[in-house]
Amino acid sequence: MKNTLIKTLKNTLSKASLPGHLSHDSMRPKIISGIRQKFANDFSKFNQASVLIALYPEQNTLFFPLIERVVDGGIHSGQIALPGGKMNPGENEIECALREAHEELDIDCTSIEILGQLSPTPITPSQFMVSPIIGYVDDKPHFHPCQQEVKNFFNVSLKELTDTKNIKALTQMPYLGAIYEIPYFDFQGKVVWGATAMILYEFLSIIKNDIIKLDV
Repeated sequence: MKNTLIKTLKNTLSKASLPGHLSHDSMRPKIISGIRQKFANDFSKFNQASVLIALYPEQNTLFFPLIERVVDGGIHSGQIALPGGKMNPGENEIECALREAHEELDIDCTSIEILGQLSPTPITPSQFMVSPIIGYVDDKPHFHPCQQEVKNFFNVSLKELTDTKNIKALTQMPYLGAIYEIPYFDFQGKVVWGATAMILYEFLSIIKNDIIKLDV
């Protein structure tokens, strides 16, 4: 199963026309009342970052880890996210994603096969342009979260990702002085919203037909 699925995913990602902001809009927070905070939106001036969807096989399907960031007072403090972070000088998107996954979860990235890349995702509140990288490792990694950055982590299966019952909306969420409706993924009682939800929804929109066809 896993070899067929990985080959199928890699082929789909290499040939897919990325939906980008069209899929992002499905999980983008929508203002209900108040005034939307204005942020600079010159993407050319945004800091570059990468995140990794690190797929691995278990229980006849694939899983990937999500982290819960420590509460440190930052704008994304305490949020659920994919492992990742700011690009260092001289790095490319893939190198950054692999390094951050190793730093945050101690994933041995030397054995990761890169399957593809999703659309760059702007995060205007923190002025980052995030490049999502899709990778695969043959065996479940031994995760050791970095205590300075990661409060906790959990693993999500593709079955959970493709289950439409896990897509919900908070209709009254205060954020930056306004009230928003927040579309989110509910994974094991954890609220996954914002840029992470937008990235995962694009991934879902590209691969869902493959997953349904292969019944995983």
